[in-house]
Amino acid sequence: MSNVLFLQFYSKRKKNKGSEFTLNNGFSDALLECKNRGDLIWYEHNLDETKYYLENEYPIQTLPISKGIIYISAVYPNHLFQAYLWAKMYPNIQFNVGGPVLFGCEGASDLNTQFLFFNINQKMPSNLYLTGMSVEQLLNIPDYSIPWTLELPKEITFNDSIQFSYTLENQCYYKKCIFCSTTHQLKSQYRSRQHMDLDYEQFSRYKFNTIRLNTGSITPYHIENIIPKLSAGDNIAHYLFIRIVQRDLECLKNTLSKLDVIPNFIIGTGLEFPTERMWRYIKKGFSFKNLLLLTDICIQFNLKLSLNFVVGWNNLTKQDIIELENNINLIPDEAINAVRMWWLFAHHRTEIFDTYDGRDENSLTVGPFDFGFSVKLNQEQQELNHQAVNIIKNRFKLVKDFSDFTHGMAEI
Repeated sequence: MSNVLFLQFYSKRKKNKGSEFTLNNGFSDALLECKNRGDLIWYEHNLDETKYYLENEYPIQTLPISKGIIYISAVYPNHLFQAYLWAKMYPNIQFNVGGPVLFGCEGASDLNTQFLFFNINQKMPSNLYLTGMSVEQLLNIPDYSIPWTLELPKEITFNDSIQFSYTLENQCYYKKCIFCSTTHQLKSQYRSRQHMDLDYEQFSRYKFNTIRLNTGSITPYHIENIIPKLSAGDNIAHYLFIRIVQRDLECLKNTLSKLDVIPNFIIGTGLEFPTERMWRYIKKGFSFKNLLLLTDICIQFNLKLSLNFVVGWNNLTKQDIIELENNINLIPDEAINAVRMWWLFAHHRTEIFDTYDGRDENSLTVGPFDFGFSVKLNQEQQELNHQAVNIIKNRFKLVKDFSDFTHGMAEI
């Protein structure tokens, strides 16, 4: 084995006769060039999101080399902390860590504060280099200049399902939501794919494939130029994220109306707390009439929605609770594929971080990395938010794919 490795993470869970693999394939955009310089390896990392910040939950994992260079694609906080643990275990390996969790921050004054999603609160190992770069930038090759390639972990069989990512754009064109820090992302890190080169043939043998089309929010350009090229195969589904605004939705409807065959895809969207007043407060730029337009499009073209809710706000009113229940009851059951519910998290460099309580008691840190805090509320707001949680659960209790991450709620 080479002393230069390119390391990606995956997780898996058992499903019926096979397994479902979620691949964090951060090197796919330049994999052929990576393999010219070293070897690709996969590491299983099944830690769920409720345990990212529990240091004793991380297993001791060994590496196949003890000296050399390892490039790591870190998509989530647990990947970053795993790289830190390895850097301490293997002082003769240089670890170069990049990926989405390492997006840089405009105006940062030093290493401790240069990243969007975390600060560094103690000295780092000298052999751990946090690049914040795409693999193309790190290897000094033009973005999207290498044919996109996915090399699967060897344990995957034809009975298994796979989920993986294909990046269209690594930013959000809107950048105004008060709980999101991407408005401060370094402009030098922006990347946008103009031409699709996804070869579906290599996935046709596997039981089912879910392809996440990564964007902060899909743009009209990508709707018009990428969606018509998506596969309509029975064993392939695409996941894309869209803003609930008239321009984007009309573009989607017009694009789909021109197609003879509709590709298989699921539409993700952030409802957060779906009342008109709360959408204004969060600065989402949404209106409820456009949510109904989106559900109409889904029913017309047989598409499904993946809905994301956020609770834990500190300014709810009793009227918000009434309108929440009324509004979500208007979403037709046949348009829903999945529901995710989250407790509000205060990332660095967001309005939420600057204005909400909870910093001392609910700081979420792992090793040297401080990721922010889980928001806590006064008694009145706790009660209103609990009411909202129960309303959402009861409304979508028949949805098979319902994930509730509100167990992180800060109790007074």
